[in-house]
Amino acid sequence: MDKVLCYVMREGRLLVFRHTDFSYEEVGIQVPGGSVRPGEDPADAALREAREETGLTGLSVVRKLGEAEYDISPLRFEIQRRHVLELVLHGATPERWASQEDHDGEREPTRFECFWIPLEAAHVLQSGQGALVGRLFDRAESQQRQPGEPMREDELRDLVQRSPWLVRALGVVRDSGLPDAWIGAGAIRDLVWGERYGDGFDPSSVRDVDVVFLDPADLTRDNDDRATRRLVAAWPEPPWEAKNQAAVHTWYPAKFGGDPVAPLRTIADAVATWPEYATAVAVRLDAHDQIAVCAPHGLDDLLDGVWRRNPTRVSAEFSRQRLARHRPTERFPGVRVVT
Repeated sequence: MDKVLCYVMREGRLLVFRHTDFSYEEVGIQVPGGSVRPGEDPADAALREAREETGLTGLSVVRKLGEAEYDISPLRFEIQRRHVLELVLHGATPERWASQEDHDGEREPTRFECFWIPLEAAHVLQSGQGALVGRLFDRAESQQRQPGEPMREDELRDLVQRSPWLVRALGVVRDSGLPDAWIGAGAIRDLVWGERYGDGFDPSSVRDVDVVFLDPADLTRDNDDRATRRLVAAWPEPPWEAKNQAAVHTWYPAKFGGDPVAPLRTIADAVATWPEYATAVAVRLDAHDQIAVCAPHGLDDLLDGVWRRNPTRVSAEFSRQRLARHRPTERFPGVRVVT
């Protein structure tokens, strides 16, 4: 059974809760989490569960930390496959507050007391929920930031919000009905670098508006074409190009060469493979008109104007070809190339 666990961080502290209708001896201290619905992306499930259980709305996913299996017997004879994600909270909260999950009115509400604990105290989490806490520190970017720091997301949000063209494009993508759809890569890079290191952002210079979505039920190229046509019908002006990230493994080796690639299970997994760290970023508009950011490698290269190869999937030779084709230092004079 697929579950999510949410490590919600703020200023080096972890958000936890206890069930107020049961004793500590029965349920202990837990982090937000719950079941992944059929067809639901784990990142979406994490946001949904965290919001339902805590009542908080200013949440965004930083990255997926990994997966772990846990046998919860004898409570239930069930093996859980847990997707563990790091989330960050934007805005102020009390030190402690009461919340409840209403279960859509299908049963009695579940009541919680939410509070913050130092990350070093996460060993108190019950039922193996602290198994991947150490991964909050195991990436190079984590050596330069504290867990839960929003990776300069507000800087990016401000730039996006100041572009009516991109905000409209995000609205079209959200309203298209494509599953787990985001705008990423070149359009986001061109916006940021145009505003910060060029002569301003010119939407007419965008070569492609890359829209990524996740539809494991249909891996055909026709699905990409239908998705693109849907976006064009809603707004013909942008050069839309929609790609189902669940299908990348079916065509990537034939197009780019190299060994077979594993199927991508989440949008964050897909974005993490994109050719430069500065382009390995995607944004979307959620149902509350808030801008969500997906940046598995952080935002420093994008916001600081650095073209640097992401070696996850791209060879040095292919990266040189991209550099010659895109000419970033000519288009954006303040940008640096790091080889």
